[in-house]
Amino acid sequence: MEKIYDLTDTHYFENNDFEKFEYKEIECENLSNVGDENASYKFNIKGENDNIFYSGGYINLQLKITDKNGAPIGNRKATFVNGGGLFKSKKLQIGAITIETNNESCSVLDQVIRHIHFTNDYSKSEAQNMFFYSDTEDTMDLNKLKYDGTLTDTTKMTEFHNNLKINENYNKGFYKRYNLTKNSQSVYIMIPLKYMFDFFNEYRKALTGFHTRMEFTRNTNKDMIITDDINADFKAIVEKISLSLPYVQFKNKANLKFVELKVLNSYIDIYWDHYRIEKFGVNLKVKYGSYKLSTEWDEVSAMYIIPQYIDRNDDYTKNNLIFDNLGMIEYWITANGQDYPDINFPNKDYNNAYTALLKEGYNANNTETGFKDKVNWEKISEFQTLTEKFISENEHLVNWGKISEFQTLTEKLILMHDHKVFWPAISRYQKLSDQFIFENVGRLDMDLVSEYQDKMNINTIEKLETSVNWNETYSHQNLLNL
Repeated sequence: MEKIYDLTDTHYFENNDFEKFEYKEIECENLSNVGDENASYKFNIKGENDNIFYSGGYINLQLKITDKNGAPIGNRKATFVNGGGLFKSKKLQIGAITIETNNESCSVLDQVIRHIHFTNDYSKSEAQNMFFYSDTEDTMDLNKLKYDGTLTDTTKMTEFHNNLKINENYNKGFYKRYNLTKNSQSVYIMIPLKYMFDFFNEYRKALTGFHTRMEFTRNTNKDMIITDDINADFKAIVEKISLSLPYVQFKNKANLKFVELKVLNSYIDIYWDHYRIEKFGVNLKVKYGSYKLSTEWDEVSAMYIIPQYIDRNDDYTKNNLIFDNLGMIEYWITANGQDYPDINFPNKDYNNAYTALLKEGYNANNTETGFKDKVNWEKISEFQTLTEKFISENEHLVNWGKISEFQTLTEKLILMHDHKVFWPAISRYQKLSDQFIFENVGRLDMDLVSEYQDKMNINTIEKLETSVNWNETYSHQNLLNL
């Protein structure tokens, strides 16, 4: 970890200090070759005189699949990998400093990060906008049901229904993506910059007066498209790529403070290190294998083991849709002579295998103490009284469902982590102001708000008359003056 930049002190300029903002579309510099398989996409944002909230920005993609001649593919079984898989490498540069770069394993890293944010049992519209539908099986089976028997001309209806079973090989994620791309339909993908560059996920403040560059290189057709077609001749067509960035205007108080800091030449130091991929190349064709990794940083907040073949095979049956586990049945990390942890996972448990270390609570490894004692973050989130600073610093470790229910949160913290909090629990257990309810009516569960929020103002209830649950409101709110 190293000092990467001196930034003017902008800790006042978070979402609540914005007077207004306007999204502007930024086209890539090399529009003429966006469709080439070896294309690179370069964005040059000359923001020396602008306030830009990059954490709220997006990469916009328009993609489709055709055959090698550009003709529609009809219902042939082919679709994009999760997220579209467009990018092979990426680089973020602010001023003359490279903030993040990943030149080889960008697509693998993006998959890991998105699995962290979007679990199988919690889907979000944000994930769907990113074309992220988790594969539930390592197959391309589109059939939800299967017939467990032999169909003949004499098969009776009752026998047919009795032999109709749930198809355990049905891949829900592949089915959803396939239906969006079949017949060469165009798909529109919006990837938040906070998921593309982790710096924008951690540093959620407006950047003022900086020249910013982003550069991406394109993946091959083979690495973008999943198919079991033996005559695969598919092409991934990039119809459009652009950025949408929010240009913001500060509220008067925040703007005056910023001008004061500029006059004083006040700066803060940012120290930053991002996710990295280490290729071990361990040959696990034998019974077991190991790899020694010496850390170069003072602290490691999380570590993931991602079993996978180095390259995708043309024959989809020889590699996995999610990640390959190469037939492993257990793995562990040894630090300071101690194994952390001893994980067993069933065959094909691809989603959970590489996140198991984080779920076990082995984190914050540093050079003085080694691995901290094993902690249960779900119970910490429920039973310990946590400060908002602690919650923010450990946002990737705490259980946000428990945090939303059992911790006392300020409305500022809720908005700061709006993509992580569990809004039904916020609606029921947090004490919310009428102004907050009014401004976040689209996120809150208004049935729970109507029942559990303490004595909403009558004027607020009248403003929200189409949103509140009037049965619950009548029972639980003070309506004597209505």
